[in-house]
Amino acid sequence: MKIPSLLCGLLLASVCLTAYPDSALKPFKITFQTTDCNGQTGMASVDVDRVDRIQTIDCPTPSGRTLKQVLVRSGPGLTSYDAFTVTNDESSRIQRQIDSYMHARQKALEEGKSLIIEH
Repeated sequence: MKIPSLLCGLLLASVCLTAYPDSALKPFKITFQTTDCNGQTGMASVDVDRVDRIQTIDCPTPSGRTLKQVLVRSGPGLTSYDAFTVTNDESSRIQRQIDSYMHARQKALEEGKSLIIEH
């Protein structure tokens, strides 16, 4: 008796959730240092696939640095944004992390050895 491929995929996803309950299907997070206009720093951690854009903002800092704003989709239906202010260097680091994640995801899809479930 042959198992239909959809059933096989569901079975595989079930095995992943059972074998790796803490890591299976969790979104990939990126962590970065925030800097506000007054020079105060902090930290944020967000799901990489929720980062919508990074844009320059007009914010005079005590050091004269240009700051960027990271907009992250949030809220019900992901229709609103959380905004994080970061330095130009930190925004470049965030972009490299996003690029690396997207490259790994594309490679996994091309090789066909991974099961990616969108949620």
